[in-house]
Amino acid sequence: MSLPHYVRHHFNTQCLLGEGAFYSPQFRSAFWVDIKGHKVFRLHWQSGHLESHTFDEPVCWLAERQAGQLFLGCHRSISILNPDSWHRKKYVEMEHEPLSNRLNDAKVDRVGKLYFGTMDDEEKQASGALYLLADEQQVLPVDTGYQVSNGPAFSLSGEWLWSVSSAERVIYRCTMSDDGQLANKQVCIRFTEAMGFPDGITVDAEDCLWVAAWDGGGLYRFSPQGEQLAFVALPAPRITSMAFAGDNFDRLLVTSANTGMTNKQRVQHPHSGDTFLLDVGVKGVATTPCKL
Repeated sequence: MSLPHYVRHHFNTQCLLGEGAFYSPQFRSAFWVDIKGHKVFRLHWQSGHLESHTFDEPVCWLAERQAGQLFLGCHRSISILNPDSWHRKKYVEMEHEPLSNRLNDAKVDRVGKLYFGTMDDEEKQASGALYLLADEQQVLPVDTGYQVSNGPAFSLSGEWLWSVSSAERVIYRCTMSDDGQLANKQVCIRFTEAMGFPDGITVDAEDCLWVAAWDGGGLYRFSPQGEQLAFVALPAPRITSMAFAGDNFDRLLVTSANTGMTNKQRVQHPHSGDTFLLDVGVKGVATTPCKL
C-alpha cells in the first residue's frame, strides 16, 4: 500500500494502542507509548535509531521534567524515568482513583504545570477525571465526569486549555487560573459520527488545534474558535495522538492503534498500529518541561 506524499517516514511499530506522542529537546528524541503493549518507544532524532523497552504494566504517557529525566504515567501511578537506562522510580500513587480506572493522557502547560487524565478501562462509566500534578507528590482533580479523558492542549498565550471527552465526541475549552484551576468550561468542538471520536490533541505555531480521529482515519485541524480548517487522511482508521517534533518542530509525529480490530480490518488496513512522520506545512512549538 502506497503512503500519502506528506508521510515522510513511517515505523512498523504495530502498536496495540499507540499513544502519548511527545518530543524532548533535552534528549533530542521523540517518544511514544503502546499502552496495551506496555512499551515505550524512543526515536533518536539525529541518528534515526528507534528503540523500545517493555514494562510489566500499561504505560500511558511521558512528559519532560525541568529537573531532568522524564515523568512516566503508568497504570495507576506516576514514575520518574531515565530514558537512557530505562530505570524508573515510583513518584506518586493514584490511591483514591477507582480501581477500574487507569491513566490515559497528559500534557505540560506553558508555565510548566502537568495535567493528566484518567479513564474507565472498560469505557463504561464516567469515572475519569482531569488532574493537576500540583506539588511534590500531590495530585488535584480539576475536572470530572470523563469516561475517557484525552489531551489536554494549551493555547500559545496560556490562557486556554482544551480537554477532550472522547466518548461524548466533545472537546471543551476552559480558562486557566495562575494556580491551575479551570473555569468557563464550554463546548468548543463537537465531532459527528462520521468524524469518529476525538483522541489526542496538540497546538501548532499558529495557535490552531490538531485532533487525532479514532475511527476517523486521520487528523483534523481547527481554529482556536473551533472552525474546521483541514483534514489530513492517514492509512490507519484509529489515529490516536500527535506531536510536533525535531529541532525545528517541522515534523508531525502521529501514532495509531490496532486494538479491537478484526483480522479482516487489519488486512484491509495493514498500517494500523504504525507510527508516522508527516510534513503538514505547519510548525509546532517547544513544550515547556514540568517544573517539578
